[in-house]
Amino acid sequence: MFIAFSILADDLVRLTSFLSCNQNESQTIDQYVTELKQKAADCGFGSLKDSLIKDRLVCGILSDHLREKLLGEKSLTLINCVNICRADEESRKQVKVTAAGTHNGNTLK
Repeated sequence: MFIAFSILADDLVRLTSFLSCNQNESQTIDQYVTELKQKAADCGFGSLKDSLIKDRLVCGILSDHLREKLLGEKSLTLINCVNICRADEESRKQVKVTAAGTHNGNTLK
């Protein structure tokens, strides 16, 4: 009985770790997805794994704007979700680079 309880408690700890995993300020989307996949691997999700990772990704990303965009997508898969997040991340980087160039007196022609 103690062994069974210990196994259940360990499962709950792993599940809680997955469900509470949010993107950190320093994490890229790819780093966050990798962390979610690592945590999900120990949870025994079976065929639901990709769907649950996608759901956690949508809930745990830092950007509220991106979350709204993802929630508006129909038939969102993990692959589509990651691709949308990557595109958003890349466009934000480009905006920062462009803004930095403008602030330094450089203009794009």
